[in-house]
Amino acid sequence: MGASEIIEATRTQDGSFSRTIRHPDVTDYFFIDDVCGSGETACKFSKSVLEEIASMVDASKVSFHYYAIFGTEAGIKEIRDKTVFGENCGAIYELDETFASLSTNSRFLKNHPDDIDPDIVRRVCLFYGELLWPGLPGGFDNNQLVLGFGHNTPDNTLPIFWGHRDHTAQIPWEPAFQRHWKYGY
Repeated sequence: MGASEIIEATRTQDGSFSRTIRHPDVTDYFFIDDVCGSGETACKFSKSVLEEIASMVDASKVSFHYYAIFGTEAGIKEIRDKTVFGENCGAIYELDETFASLSTNSRFLKNHPDDIDPDIVRRVCLFYGELLWPGLPGGFDNNQLVLGFGHNTPDNTLPIFWGHRDHTAQIPWEPAFQRHWKYGY
């Protein structure tokens, strides 16, 4: 159920609109996401949509839930701390700091062939990442994820995987994975 299916707008006799809950008997709203990187999208959604819904219902009888397939520890914490989801928030697979692919604790750079230098890998990824997404060479919120899906590649993933001229790339680049931008809620 999308947000527009939760709230119903009806025109009143004076021509203004009244907004009400479409299904007042619903007590639990679940929002499912593929990836929670920084938590920013869920926080914006909570602020722009869910807080209005929460104000229309008896808070003691309604719960909002947010669950992602993959979520960074920091992103999930951000949602718990700053949204109406509160503790009703989690990820099936929670990504700790070792999933930041270029960090010193990176699980991807821990065990590597002898002829691979992790410092060179970092420099190359960040150099081209800066050309592909200026100011965010490690992906959104510098999450440095190496993650993609058939339907999209999160912007928290390194831009070297999805960067393209359509996405502000400063150089010609053929991405390995497609990235589709989401607009609005």
